[in-house]
Amino acid sequence: MNLNAKIHLPFLDGIRGIAILWVFFFHCLGATFGFDKLPWHGLFRDFDVPNSFLLLLPFSYGYAGVAIFFVVSGFCIHLSHQRSKDKSWALFANKRFFRIYPPYLLAIGIFFFVTPWGSFSIDGMERLTQLSTHIFAIHNYWQPTHFGINPSFWSIAVELQLYAIYPLLFLLVKRLGWKRTLIIVGIVEVSLRLWGSINSCLPILPSLNGLIPIVPKPRFIGVSPFAYWLSWSLGAYLCDCYLAKKSSRLFQIRFDLMCLLALLIPLFRPTAPFSFLAFSLLTA
Repeated sequence: MNLNAKIHLPFLDGIRGIAILWVFFFHCLGATFGFDKLPWHGLFRDFDVPNSFLLLLPFSYGYAGVAIFFVVSGFCIHLSHQRSKDKSWALFANKRFFRIYPPYLLAIGIFFFVTPWGSFSIDGMERLTQLSTHIFAIHNYWQPTHFGINPSFWSIAVELQLYAIYPLLFLLVKRLGWKRTLIIVGIVEVSLRLWGSINSCLPILPSLNGLIPIVPKPRFIGVSPFAYWLSWSLGAYLCDCYLAKKSSRLFQIRFDLMCLLALLIPLFRPTAPFSFLAFSLLTA
């Protein structure tokens, strides 16, 4: 295979299309019903909601479209870098910047300044903070700015930050190989999600009060790119498998069983934080 030739993989277009529609309808649920997922009742989801919402229940999994995008992104970024003649990180940063940042900056301008969404005035520190954190793509680190200008922009910030740590992933793979690297990034993401799972369950389990202390997870860790590191890296690993024309035992789990698992995990509070990772594995 000539890695320097442009490669267009039509199946990725179809996967992206599914993800776009799924995310779109997910946000439509929130606009229509005021909530986009089944509420919690103790440790389980509460199905006591309007019948119309139950009919549209598959769309409540639309957040999984972001997991799809992350896996596809890892695949495409790694593919682009591997087939490039010049593998310098300066060129990598330059290509990523001019491909992503200009349209992102335009979108910020539209949603922040143009009516009916926003206003041309910056009439206080709050709006200035919103604008500046979004321009630097760090708005995901603070609660007031996380969903500030546009709720969808948090994933773009994380995506850009994943690009920034891609050289670290590449170095780990070069030094340790994919197996050990996936174990390392897997421990990082799973640990952060497990931390969130424990903290979300302790307040509703009085029997554990005092036995297990609630240790707040710093926001800058829980919403950092490291919380999605394995999910994104799966795409890069899959790209290497594709280029080597080999399969991997990691992706030989029966698709229907993996799909059932991904659909059930979000319904149970202790496992819900792992739903993003489950859909990433399903995508891979």
